[in-house]
Amino acid sequence: MESIVLIFSIILALTIIGSYAFRVWQMPLLFSTILHSGSLFFIVGYIIAPQGMGLLDHGLEPEVKMFSIPLVWVGLVFGMQFHLKDLRLIAANNYLLSLLQSIIAFILSIILFSIMLYFFHDRYFDSMYQGISYMILLSALISLSSPITIFALIRRYKSHGSNVRLIRYIASTDALIAFICMGIVASILNHGFTLQVIGSMALNIGMGLFLGVLFFLFFRFNITSDERLALILGMVILIAGISSIMKLSPLFIALLIGIFIANSVKTHDRLLKKLVSIEKPVFAFMLLIAGSYWQWSLSSMIVAIAIVCLRIIIKPCACVGAWKIAGFRTPSPILCGFGLVEMGGIGLAIVLEMLYSANISISNELTMHIFQSLVLAIMISNGLAPLGVKYYLKKEQGGSRCEF
Repeated sequence: MESIVLIFSIILALTIIGSYAFRVWQMPLLFSTILHSGSLFFIVGYIIAPQGMGLLDHGLEPEVKMFSIPLVWVGLVFGMQFHLKDLRLIAANNYLLSLLQSIIAFILSIILFSIMLYFFHDRYFDSMYQGISYMILLSALISLSSPITIFALIRRYKSHGSNVRLIRYIASTDALIAFICMGIVASILNHGFTLQVIGSMALNIGMGLFLGVLFFLFFRFNITSDERLALILGMVILIAGISSIMKLSPLFIALLIGIFIANSVKTHDRLLKKLVSIEKPVFAFMLLIAGSYWQWSLSSMIVAIAIVCLRIIIKPCACVGAWKIAGFRTPSPILCGFGLVEMGGIGLAIVLEMLYSANISISNELTMHIFQSLVLAIMISNGLAPLGVKYYLKKEQGGSRCEF
């Protein structure tokens, strides 16, 4: 219990200090990027971990169970973006390009990792299903994007135009493939590569629809703002608890519930605003968890750099392929691919669910090595993201004003 209180105390203090500093001082791009990427929280998590000051104990069961709470929040926020009436107001080409480049990036990654798995699975993996699950996970991470830095720099430089909207829409929606893949990976890690995986996926879908209907019935009542907030918190905790007990994917279930609520509850926009209002504390919590489990090693650094380099190559190539299939010429697909380098909070949530679904086995050296490499790759990609986004906004502003 003391560990949990300590975590939330640190989150509250750093959130207040970080937001105040960013709001008051006109900081250079480098420092404001550090605040947006959350590196400060990650470092604090590393310092208070057992390998640092030892203020956290990874053996505490409540801390383990709380893993799924921020994952549920990420899934709900992402799913509630898919309100069909709102999507119809946006040009279909934006979502076509988003889906195409995400699928192409995933396929290219699958092909590459399949070749590597064929030659090295006996050396590094205990079984083929374990290798397949991590192959899907890595491909999903390379295919997704995060809009955090893109939104921040668009506001900072007051960028406008169709090309600016395009990269914003792509970064906001192209993680859908990754969410679906994470549901599959969670089932494989929990049940092995057997027929139980199909049953687990069916149970994920069924539970997501059931809870979606349940919360739809609750939100139909005329309730006050405070009651709505309490219901949202209860919803997050209930989803986290059910996914933990039944060994389901909190990300995937929350995604389905979010999509269902967005298209059935009239006040879904208010619910989404409530969830988005706690974005910083939730992201900080995930970074603290990641930092507390992360350990430095040269091999992790090498693998992380390789993943980032592979992502920098695959994302532009995927955009080029998507542009050709859709018949687009502008904006530059290569520049757009460089602007989509960031993995952000969505990538971090997927990596944390991998650790969660693998039963958080610290003794599993392979799982921990992959976790450490992926977390470091996410932090590096978040640090490089402003460079690509800034260059894209400068070159591909669609003929409208972009102040630099």
